[in-house]
Amino acid sequence: MNDVCASILLSSGWLKPRQLAELPRHEWRPALIDAMARRGVGETRELKARLNSELALRVEIYQHLREAGIHPRELAGMGTAARREALLAELHERRGTPFRAMRDCDDRRLLEIASSEQLSGRLGPLVDGLENVGRAAPVAYGLADGGGRPMDALKVLPQGSGDYLGIYHSRIGDAYRLQVARSENLINWDRIAELGDHNHQGDIKRLGGGYLVVNERDEPRRGNHLRFRYYESLERLAADEPHLDRDIPRSLSRWNEGTPDIRHIEGADPERSAIFIGFHHYRRDGVIRKVDRLAAGVLSGFSRWTSWVDEPANQALAGLGFKGNFGSRCSFLWDDSTWLIQEAQLRWKDWSSWQVLLGNGRSYIRLVPRTPGASRSFANPCLVRLPEGRFAAAFFLPHQGNIQGEEGELLYAVTVKPRS
Repeated sequence: MNDVCASILLSSGWLKPRQLAELPRHEWRPALIDAMARRGVGETRELKARLNSELALRVEIYQHLREAGIHPRELAGMGTAARREALLAELHERRGTPFRAMRDCDDRRLLEIASSEQLSGRLGPLVDGLENVGRAAPVAYGLADGGGRPMDALKVLPQGSGDYLGIYHSRIGDAYRLQVARSENLINWDRIAELGDHNHQGDIKRLGGGYLVVNERDEPRRGNHLRFRYYESLERLAADEPHLDRDIPRSLSRWNEGTPDIRHIEGADPERSAIFIGFHHYRRDGVIRKVDRLAAGVLSGFSRWTSWVDEPANQALAGLGFKGNFGSRCSFLWDDSTWLIQEAQLRWKDWSSWQVLLGNGRSYIRLVPRTPGASRSFANPCLVRLPEGRFAAAFFLPHQGNIQGEEGELLYAVTVKPRS
């Protein structure tokens, strides 16, 4: 399945989203093999005989060792066995675990252990700061806008000079409506726009001189799909007068596709841009169950759609014991790198089992916010870097698994700085 190749090419940085979208799907695997061969991760003939899952594992080990500080020239001179030895050496150095205790682990298990250790080291200060909700300021539970509408699944867009836009949905009558509000302090929000019935789970980013909005749109009895809109100015956004409006037919699921997050935008002109997003798709899991699983896509020139299943991310979450839905996520900047905050459900159809994780799309560590009431179910995460080492975090807290007074949208800000 070439979808694995697409995810690995992007997560490794060997192709940009626009470049990937310009390739026919059948060329994704040859592009990955060529990129691996040029970096000494194997010889072309031998790589062609490998399964996509085997190629992905090799690249993930290579990338892990790169991030651990091994120079590409040194890695290019290593064979598969030597890279395994380097992985064992790194684990021994980090954990003090004797080599003989890890020799029987296969390469996948070694990488899982090493990646968890590496992520804990790099993300540790951020995890410590975000988990201590009791020390956050400001902090608000059950966040609502000035009209009393719940601000569920909030995504925050800093505008500069202490000004923020927020996109969220509120259930009004029998439908969710997408809303946009403005704030100067993250706590008090004045709604400035309503972007339609049956629109929800939105994200918003600047694109050129205007605003890009991507959301999930539902059609009663016909399922959900993705919708992209571009507004040329804040005034056009407030009036809900998009310059461009594109509904994306489902490409991976018969039933639903949604919860988009905008990862990267190439180009300042929407009609010549490449918009890279993550989303979920609804798929069958066994005879009875249907579950949300992760996917990604690129909208090129606001007209051509390319999508694929994000299997490395799905496999990483399943490997951590998550058996329910894999839902919304948000990218953020930390320590000069881009990361993801992700929701996942431990048990199918159990709203009290929603958890959040931090990671790079190939591996994750858990984030366990500690609230005064010991809430334990967190969903729809948003994490945004603010000036001066501050971060704003937002989660939806369902009433299942949480106490009265700590339900609805939680928003708080903390100051966190990387370890020197």
